[in-house]
Amino acid sequence: MRRLITALFCCAALVSPAQTNAEWRDSLKVLNKEIEANIDSVDLHLKKAAVNIQLEQWEYAKKEYDDILQGQPYNPAALFYRAFVYEKMRMYPMARVDYEKLLKMFPRHFEARLALVHVNQKDGRFTDAYDQANRLVEIFPDSALSYVVRAGVENERGYRDLAVEDMGEAISRVPDNPDFYVQRAQYLIGMKRRREARQDLERAVALGQPRTSLSDLFDKTK
Repeated sequence: MRRLITALFCCAALVSPAQTNAEWRDSLKVLNKEIEANIDSVDLHLKKAAVNIQLEQWEYAKKEYDDILQGQPYNPAALFYRAFVYEKMRMYPMARVDYEKLLKMFPRHFEARLALVHVNQKDGRFTDAYDQANRLVEIFPDSALSYVVRAGVENERGYRDLAVEDMGEAISRVPDNPDFYVQRAQYLIGMKRRREARQDLERAVALGQPRTSLSDLFDKTK
């Protein structure tokens, strides 16, 4: 459900994500030397933290962002990615604080608001997650993903009728995404609306989803 995180404000653009761990470590060595020569460069520290993230060195990445935010408390890239690191470390309350701080500055930051929905879900704050999902749809009514996200929250809360309606909204905006049909089919199966679920699964297959990957779901529609 969740798309790849891309910060709108990130000035620490990563190099090719296809690099191996060894190549990332080589990049880290180069960055460390550059930082030694230019210790006050925020851009270099952001790049180093980005490599730490690629290597899943969460503590090191967090320290870089801590240091940046000590001098620049409202640096958007550092706030966004520190929140992401907090989430990886399962420090959900801290992640929420950073996302909320960023959203006060940039209320239309789609990725931060989307991430906040998931953080609240993981932290068991389901009402807050639903509030944020509603806000996401309110701010981005033309985004199919907004409805997909809210549908996921609604399904978790047992509001399957609403989840199916929101998936319909998503499909009306992006009718050629097979994943949307599969997700709605799962909700319909949970409601024992098997015929409709099978129709969605058949539509997903027509759009390129391998039938074999959906065999378990097809079995549930019988």
